[in-house]
Amino acid sequence: MEIISWLNANDGAIIGIATVVLVGITGYYAYLTWRMLKTNNTPEIAISLRPHEAYLPCVMLCIENIGTGAARKLEFQTDLSFSADGEIALEEVGFLRDGIDYLGPGQKIEHFLVSVLGKLDELKKTPLEIGVTYTDSVKSAYQCAFHLDFGEYEGNSRIGKSPLFEIAEATKDIQKDLH
Repeated sequence: MEIISWLNANDGAIIGIATVVLVGITGYYAYLTWRMLKTNNTPEIAISLRPHEAYLPCVMLCIENIGTGAARKLEFQTDLSFSADGEIALEEVGFLRDGIDYLGPGQKIEHFLVSVLGKLDELKKTPLEIGVTYTDSVKSAYQCAFHLDFGEYEGNSRIGKSPLFEIAEATKDIQKDLH
C-alpha cells in the first residue's frame, strides 16, 4: 500500500517524466525518418568508359544515375576538346554541351566515343577528365569529377561471342528455317 500511496502522491511528476521521455523518443524517430527519406531521394551520377556489348574495341561513354533519387539539371565540364577519328569534339555532343534536364534512378545514357583499334597507345597518353554538377529534387547541389583512363582497356578481351551476336546469329538461323 505504501507504493500505491507514493505513486498517487507523485503522479504529476511521474507523468511529466514519462512525457519528456516519450517526446525524446518521438523526436529521435522523426530524425531517423528524415535521414532515411533524404538518403532515399539522393541521386548519384557515375561517368565511365565501357566496352560496347557487341563489339569490344568500341568504347562507350556511359552516364548513369546509380543513386535512388532523380538527378536534375546536369551540367558537364571537360578540359579537353577530345576528338577521335576526326569526329565531333566531346564538348559538341548534344547532352554534354547542353546538359540533361532529368536523369531518373537507374537511367543511363551511352554514347559511342572511340574505337581503340590501333589507337590505344595514343589514347592512354591523355586521360579524359569530365566533371558534372547536378541537383536533387529539393535543389541540393552536387559536384563530381571523373578521371577516365583508356589504359584500363589494355589487354581487354572476351571469351566466346557476345550474347547480342549469338542472338543475331540465332535469329538468322530461324529466318532461314522459315524460308
